[in-house]
Amino acid sequence: MSLNFSEIYPWSDIKEVTVDGQKMVRIPKFYLRVEVLPETSKYAGKVARFISGRKKPGFHIHPAFVKNNKELPYFDFASYEAYNVGDGKPGSAAGKSPWVSITFQNAITACTTRNTGTGEQAGWHLANFYEQGAIALLLLIELGHPDAKAAIGNGNISSGGKVATGSTDAVYRGIYEFWGNVDEWRDGLKTGGARQIQIFKNTMDGTYVDTGVVVPASTRTPIQSVSIAKGEGYDLGDVFIPTAIGEGSFGKDGLWSNPNAACDVSGCWVDGALSGPFLFGVCYPTTFSDWAMGFRLARTPEA
Repeated sequence: MSLNFSEIYPWSDIKEVTVDGQKMVRIPKFYLRVEVLPETSKYAGKVARFISGRKKPGFHIHPAFVKNNKELPYFDFASYEAYNVGDGKPGSAAGKSPWVSITFQNAITACTTRNTGTGEQAGWHLANFYEQGAIALLLLIELGHPDAKAAIGNGNISSGGKVATGSTDAVYRGIYEFWGNVDEWRDGLKTGGARQIQIFKNTMDGTYVDTGVVVPASTRTPIQSVSIAKGEGYDLGDVFIPTAIGEGSFGKDGLWSNPNAACDVSGCWVDGALSGPFLFGVCYPTTFSDWAMGFRLARTPEA
């Protein structure tokens, strides 16, 4: 069953905004509950995800709307993949060549160069995995299934190279190239030496917590299921982290994994059916760069 968020508050408040001259999409705060449905349910044993614009019993704030343990009213996510404005500063605009061949740490540094003051000149950062997860969750609930390529469009997933920002049909709620075109670094998630997931603590103070959850060894394999494990400082039901691979339930979105790797998402112009909003890459070290690896801006307001 699909929904139309344009007709449902507060999701109708998802909107395109211009912040410090950059084209962004504003995602309003929401709370969620994740549970395994009981035996009495028609869908016994299935994982259900519920979202609400206000806090209800059993719901918690999604960490994408937390900063230093304080709730935020929204976050801004770049409408377009980052391009090089000049002087080491990234931007978000249509019709630009995506900024690629950049390492993970240099992508973080580039994004923070936009922090030159207060108000619109503050809060800029490399988009993180919680923000990615929040948008993917909204997409999943609105579509009623995870196969965004079938429902919306393939995007640039089978071609000879990257294309200009905003030029493909892989767009969700004003976010262009949410899958395909170039791979994108995401902050806030990495693997340890045994491929165990380390993720930003959900108080969002910039520290990591080791979850002990191990992702399968994989190169270009579809995702079959994802974790809902939780513990002190984390709840993996907030995001989509693979626990099993094979012919799966995520629109054939793929998994790439290695030990001691940073996170990338989306898939690039050669990844075909494995590209998608749930593609999960923990494959490359933070020092890696190539012509298919880019990134995306995000911003949070003052906490």
